[in-house]
Amino acid sequence: MSESELGFEEFFQAEYSGLVRSLYLLTADLGEAEELAQEAMARACERWERVKHMESAGATYIAPP
Repeated sequence: MSESELGFEEFFQAEYSGLVRSLYLLTADLGEAEELAQEAMARACERWERVKHMESAGATYIAPP
């Protein structure tokens, strides 16, 4: 199943932990990494109709609006 066929919940489950790990590598602070990941996911959810059609949404949804 492609990312565009996934619902937001499936996308979240597939991407959240990897996002937190990546952000932890950048911040060296697990709490900060989780907060940033939650914010990124909230923004992705708000824009889900656009995000779900991106070829590689997992790599691009954390980009600033």
